[in-house]
Amino acid sequence: MLLRVTSFKDKSQAEKIEYRMKVHLFGAASYPGRAIFGLHQAAKDGEETWGKEAAEFIPKDFYVDYGIKFVKSSKEAIPFINNSTGMCADAGLRLHKWSSNCR
Repeated sequence: MLLRVTSFKDKSQAEKIEYRMKVHLFGAASYPGRAIFGLHQAAKDGEETWGKEAAEFIPKDFYVDYGIKFVKSSKEAIPFINNSTGMCADAGLRLHKWSSNCR
């Protein structure tokens, strides 16, 4: 997010001061759109390294910051989790709170 606020030091001077936000505000009205954009970009950037399955998981199975995926076995789930987590980690995002009905 880039928010620019321009103000003048003095009304008689033409020199401007520019302030920029360097962080995203959690809970802002635009947060869901920015979150989705960031996840989709992470998927595009990481597909070659982490695989197509992990890259498709983000745009198809996520809503804002929650994802859900069904797999047949833990043998299939473990590499999927590792690839998805690694792909997001490369983009500076941390996937966590994984849950399963398998011990």
